[in-house]
Amino acid sequence: MIEPRNTETYANTATLAGLAASVLALLVPLVIGTLRPDYSQVRHYISELGERRAPYAGWVNWAGFLPTGLLVLVFLSVINGRLPADGKSLLLFSAVGWGYVISPLCPCDPGCPYWGSASQLVHNLAAIVVYPATTAGLALMAIAFRSDRHWRKWWVFTMVCSILVAVGFAAMLVPDGEPWRGLTQRVAETAIFGWIAVTGLAMKRMRR
Repeated sequence: MIEPRNTETYANTATLAGLAASVLALLVPLVIGTLRPDYSQVRHYISELGERRAPYAGWVNWAGFLPTGLLVLVFLSVINGRLPADGKSLLLFSAVGWGYVISPLCPCDPGCPYWGSASQLVHNLAAIVVYPATTAGLALMAIAFRSDRHWRKWWVFTMVCSILVAVGFAAMLVPDGEPWRGLTQRVAETAIFGWIAVTGLAMKRMRR
């Protein structure tokens, strides 16, 4: 049995890690994107801020993407076993954290094309894995939440987040959607990190 004090510690850690990851994920692209006059939040991928030879790429990759990924993994390790969801759903969702960790290690080429260097191909492969895995992980958690009296009120929100991630990713793959690909990616990212922030705060309130 987990002691109440330990439960509070876990809840506080989850809340802090989740909020910190969400702030970094949403704020870094906004701030650095504003500093680059050639960058559009609507047209360009988030990864293009950390592309090879891009201004501020070092800051974006090592002070933005990497800590975001590590914080997501910390968040998931803390909530593991303290949600009604099983390990499979959290493992699928952990693709988000690993994707952010891989991003600075394998930055995209200028323009983040479909084909390019080995680094670009690994970067693209990570994205192809991250969004479907995250969609599935959120959907499985939504189903589990619906059957749990403590988390039932969050199941619709979780399922909506899953759908938004799927829609955002699908829109990124549409050839004619290039002018909007940055916006559609941000829809998916906002759903992901919105869920992380809300779930971290919910854990703190529930003290489970």
